[in-house]
Amino acid sequence: MADDESLRAALRARMQMEGSVHTSTWRQEEETTLPSVSVRPIGPPVMPQISSSVTPTKRQQNGVDAPVVWIIGHSYIAQAAQHAEVRPGGKNLGFRNTEVFWRGIHGLRWSQVMLEVIGIAKESLGPVILVIHVGGNDIFHLKLVELLTFMRSDVERFGIFFSKMILVWSEITPRVVWQGARDPAAAERARRTINARMSRFVRSLSGVVVRHRQFEKDNKDLMSADGLHLTEKGMDIFLSGLQEGIEQALFSWAVGASCGKTRSPPRGSP
Repeated sequence: MADDESLRAALRARMQMEGSVHTSTWRQEEETTLPSVSVRPIGPPVMPQISSSVTPTKRQQNGVDAPVVWIIGHSYIAQAAQHAEVRPGGKNLGFRNTEVFWRGIHGLRWSQVMLEVIGIAKESLGPVILVIHVGGNDIFHLKLVELLTFMRSDVERFGIFFSKMILVWSEITPRVVWQGARDPAAAERARRTINARMSRFVRSLSGVVVRHRQFEKDNKDLMSADGLHLTEKGMDIFLSGLQEGIEQALFSWAVGASCGKTRSPPRGSP
């Protein structure tokens, strides 16, 4: 569980980044290679209240604390939680001895993720598999360089809030309609860039990446009439991708537990 000093330090760092994005060498290098995306001016994001949920119970496997799974995301995750209820395995996705908890928030933006992670850390009693599917709603709301800087900085800090954690990064899926986009082709280039950079970064932290490859092909029959959300078939495929990512994370955790350790991102100072 996160201690108060770690929470305060992380929030201070996050607020500093909101006010002024770091002009690092990485940023200067990326500005020459990232696709150009016009940004629609908006007001500052509103941070949500930490939602209350059922506190996970402690489970054990082979004498050690078993991980619980938390899935955070925008409307896709809210829809996925409802869809999972009518599938075999239910909202627990068929996993035994592992509880799955969902935080699907309509319109969720990346700036809200840190507060959700902190809320989860306060409720968690042991190791956590943290699944994140966020970012699609941020394209055209922030410059791409700034968005990537925020995402990398936050992901690097997630591990400090948990005793043990494995991150599962669910890549942003294609859309027929991008809200606020003047140039859909630019949105698609931005999506691909975010996925490539963040997937590489998450793997460098021993995390798991869910690719959702089936959405990269002709996906018209997987998208609803609004061009934004998924059909039942699309949601089945999306859920299967999340399940595979969680399975990989559980396997990684089991291997680490058998060796007396659990792989997780570095616990550096915020």
